[in-house]
Amino acid sequence: MTQFTFSADQFKKMDDPINSSNKHVRYVCYANASTIPQGIEDWMETNPREQKMTTNVAKAISGSLQDNSNFHELNRGILLSAHDVDYDNKDKIVAITLLDPARHGNIDGGHTLRAIINAQKSGTIISDRYVFMEIFTGLDSPVELAAARNTSVQVYLKSIEELKDSFDIIKESFSQLPFANRIAYIAVYDLHPVAGMMIRSKLINKVGCVVSYGIQDSRITHPNSESTVLQAGGVGAPHALARSAFAPAKAARPAAC
Repeated sequence: MTQFTFSADQFKKMDDPINSSNKHVRYVCYANASTIPQGIEDWMETNPREQKMTTNVAKAISGSLQDNSNFHELNRGILLSAHDVDYDNKDKIVAITLLDPARHGNIDGGHTLRAIINAQKSGTIISDRYVFMEIFTGLDSPVELAAARNTSVQVYLKSIEELKDSFDIIKESFSQLPFANRIAYIAVYDLHPVAGMMIRSKLINKVGCVVSYGIQDSRITHPNSESTVLQAGGVGAPHALARSAFAPAKAARPAAC
């Protein structure tokens, strides 16, 4: 039996509203990242994903941990399975008990857990940084939950820029063209099976590179003029860019790609 303790705020207990007989209980809280025990990283057998901290995603998590005081809102959090959970309301201390490495430990959020522990070890952890924590008790096996929580796909940069309305100027420029309604600006967009895919692969990739380059180069969150976006990629005008999407393969790609 192993017991870990850490400080937390906004602790809540949630019983299964559908089947109380299964004894599955969910606890949620905001855990103080600086107090999370490093020994939890020895309980990773229940997580199906290997934590490679040199990837762009892992580096982004580590950077967000350092840079964002609202990390507990931006990050998806850490999911654990435990034998028992107890909370001291007075001292705001959570105590979790782990018995079986095959059933108890980290199920999801392993990169976040590693990022926090690495920051602790390097002495760069910020004392008032919090992370969202979920803990389940009563699970006979973590497999179903682990499979469900580890099937997420990283969102493409172009989809994020679409949420920021970064493509509005491109949409307006292409709006009168006959294939305007077959252009995808987000991932998993319903397109014409032939023409739409050709536009997605040739046109949108070029537009995406140009827009992304314009944002990075000018250090703004939204391109504020047609010239800012198009000149950054070395393309003269949106209509010319549209026509170039159907040019032979030898056509030059924008510098941003």
